[in-house]
Amino acid sequence: MKGNRWGRPGASYDELEDLSEQLRGLSYAGPVLANFGISASILAETGLPILLHPKFETPGIRERVRQFYEHLFLGSEQDLREWALKFGARYYVHSNGNLSDLNIPNSPRYMVDAVEPPAHAPVYVFEQRPQDAVLFQPIGGNRRYRIFRIITTEDEEFAESLTGMARRALESGDIKTAQRRARQALSYHWKYKPAQEILATVLSL
Repeated sequence: MKGNRWGRPGASYDELEDLSEQLRGLSYAGPVLANFGISASILAETGLPILLHPKFETPGIRERVRQFYEHLFLGSEQDLREWALKFGARYYVHSNGNLSDLNIPNSPRYMVDAVEPPAHAPVYVFEQRPQDAVLFQPIGGNRRYRIFRIITTEDEEFAESLTGMARRALESGDIKTAQRRARQALSYHWKYKPAQEILATVLSL
């Protein structure tokens, strides 16, 4: 990790460069939700739209940052997903270290009165158990940042429709089509249980 040679405390320059490269390689260039500390870098290095801005001149920008941290530290994964989709987000970049006890008075947890986040807070999943997420699919990252694809309501609808096709194919004995449709469903929603169940049945046959 390079030092903070430009006077930017806490910046991980190698990891930021790697993050930008991964984001530029995304197949779909959708808006990115990330904390306001790295959002400017994401916009400058990738051109991807961002939801949070580092300049606090307007009440609207400050309010949006507050809402983000309240959802991250006090809400649920579902709440955060619905809030992010309201602003058009398609990806979420999580910065590790949000649960650190260093410099708590200046931490986002302190700012939203969540020094001890409740057990259901999504920050624990993003930081400690990313594979346990349901509505946020981990698709990349490094030791400092994690990239998640946000499962949209449209993704859920496609997954449901494709699973119905898979089920009908399975009932008619068309195993190959059932497997293909189930896998397609999971490409939209990686944790869609009905599709997982059909795929498990197909594989057992």
